[in-house]
Amino acid sequence: MVSESGARRATRARKESAMRAATCIGGTVLAVFLALAGPRAALAITPDAWITTRAKMALLATEGLRQATINVDTLNGRVTLHGRVRTADEKAKAEDAVRKVDGVKDVRNILQVVGGSRETLVKRADSEIRDEVEKALGTDRALTGRRAAAYCGSSRASQSAHGYP
Repeated sequence: MVSESGARRATRARKESAMRAATCIGGTVLAVFLALAGPRAALAITPDAWITTRAKMALLATEGLRQATINVDTLNGRVTLHGRVRTADEKAKAEDAVRKVDGVKDVRNILQVVGGSRETLVKRADSEIRDEVEKALGTDRALTGRRAAAYCGSSRASQSAHGYP
């Protein structure tokens, strides 16, 4: 008989396996499309979108990064990597892979190295983070009489207060 925690681990393992397969299939389909479309497709897409797509393909093709959660943003040829990796080596591999992409002017690597027991600390829900930030803003005397709110998304939180930049 399988224990409840064992069943959860098995379910999680099946989900992770399905996600890896979907990512691999999606990457393959994208690579085939780009190979067939060639340079003409690059002209139809904005340069930043093209760089982002090529950077994501480079990350998918880099051995050892398949389980990493890496997001790519591009602005004026400058790529920002954010998300989570398990080791400092994975962080360096991701940056090196993206630097080799044509059109990349600079890489800002703000990947978090999170492994082992620390990984559960990072996987907090946006609502939890928002509630904590709003509570902290509510107790800040400098904000007395001002409306303050916290906005969370994509595992990144920011704060704003009416009247402040």
